Amino acid sequence: MANKSIGSVMIREIIRMKDNGLSNNQISKSIGKSRTTIVKYLGVIQTSGICLKELLELKENGLSELFEVSTELNPANREQIDKDLYGLFYFNNH
Repeated sequence: MANKSIGSVMIREIIRMKDNGLSNNQISKSIGKSRTTIVKYLGVIQTSGICLKELLELKENGLSELFEVSTELNPANREQIDKDLYGLFYFNNH
């Protein structure tokens, strides 16, 4: 199933393996997820600025919050998004 989130237990396992020096390919094969998925989660980790050891000490909900993705559209941004989409489709179709 594409774009399905992985659980905090698996995220913790990715962090643990990376902290132990495993390559993205080794982690991918070990947990049965694509290398692209591993890179995606490690990218979020790197962007967070929190070191791997600190992430491993986080409780489950703290770790989950780091990887939570909002699927709601912020009404404050809706007007700009509408303009951007209109421009994209208008100029590409004319």
